[in-house]
Amino acid sequence: MPQITIERLLESKIGVSVEAIGAKVIEKAVRHRMTVGGLTDLNAYLQQLQTSEYEWNELVEMVVIPETWFFRNRQSFTFLEEYIKTEWLPQHQGKVLRVLSAPCSTGEEPYSIAITLLEAGLRPEHAHIDAVDISANALQKAKLATYGAESFRNKETLALRERYFENKKKTYHLHANVKRLVRFLQGNLLDSKLLADEKPYQVIFCRNLLIYLGNDAKKRTVAVLSRLLTKTGILFVGHAERPMFEGLEFNWVRQPGVFACRRIHETQLRKQRRFLQIPYPFERRKTSQIVEQSQMNTVSPSLDKRQQGKEPKSTIPSFERRHPTETTTKLLDRARQLADQGKLNEAFALCEQSLRENPADVQANFLAGLIWLALGNDEQAETFFTKTVYLDPQHHEALNYLAFIAEYRGQHEKALLLRQRIERIHKKFQTAA
Repeated sequence: MPQITIERLLESKIGVSVEAIGAKVIEKAVRHRMTVGGLTDLNAYLQQLQTSEYEWNELVEMVVIPETWFFRNRQSFTFLEEYIKTEWLPQHQGKVLRVLSAPCSTGEEPYSIAITLLEAGLRPEHAHIDAVDISANALQKAKLATYGAESFRNKETLALRERYFENKKKTYHLHANVKRLVRFLQGNLLDSKLLADEKPYQVIFCRNLLIYLGNDAKKRTVAVLSRLLTKTGILFVGHAERPMFEGLEFNWVRQPGVFACRRIHETQLRKQRRFLQIPYPFERRKTSQIVEQSQMNTVSPSLDKRQQGKEPKSTIPSFERRHPTETTTKLLDRARQLADQGKLNEAFALCEQSLRENPADVQANFLAGLIWLALGNDEQAETFFTKTVYLDPQHHEALNYLAFIAEYRGQHEKALLLRQRIERIHKKFQTAA
């Protein structure tokens, strides 16, 4: 049927899922375009759609959803402002912060980003904002930067409206100095070559798009976003889109209303996966959800207690530095093998046995931290990573995990200090080399 063919064309070219936006929405748009073109036969319209770029663009304009307003999900912009103040500016003096808004619709989001950057104290010459949308009509409106009252739905941002807009008969005109910060581009996020010649972005806003896409289009879009984001970049998404990034190389920001994740550095991710497949964000799961019932008799007594809803207490004595023995080395090798196989309780039991013999073993403490992290207990993981750093102050991997845990808890200043410490260690090694 022609209608089904049109629906499939829309999904393959711009990704929209008929299940998400509704078959009636597409049918209504098609009927409207047929009326405008003076057509009554659906087959004839399908032929026109496949041969006319103009008609295709007109249909796309009717099915895209332009719903947006200034500072939508206000907490996300608050987080962005704090990130710039506490992390970006102290660490990147004089550097340009690159931000992408896609899809940007009629401009409210990228202009909200521009205002946030200015409010955070970023100089205009140190800000670069690209805004991409598939809709030519939406981009034309965005470039005008003229808005009605319906574009301002957050009462707490009205003061910003007074500061950055000129009110002309209840029509709000954005100041030119803010407009200049944003570059608008027409593009399709399903295009694997989108912005291919551009440098990666430290921050990307891609909110409330993926929920309208089919499964294949979601995967393609995530691949494009991943390519465009820097190695430690921040990605803002819609509140219903978080599951689409679960299990990927992202660490979720643990703050109410901030639907953002931060990319885990590729080097750290490889090292992390060498031992375990640790999910991010780490979830608080009971060990019984991870370990098969048949394995219960093989785990250590301390982890048996955890099955009853109690946290195991560490039996590790105070530190006394000793050289690893052949026995402890073999125990750790076996523990790593078990951890790789997902037998985390058994792996921890061997770690604990090794630590009884040599409490000051750096690698045993570090592996114990990794195992607790995989079990979803960041408090115990933090304890073992802290012990690792106490024993080896240059252990940047443990410091990285401590930074991730702090970020996960919303302790951004602590995370920043840890990352600065890691940076000093890297520079020290580079100088020594």
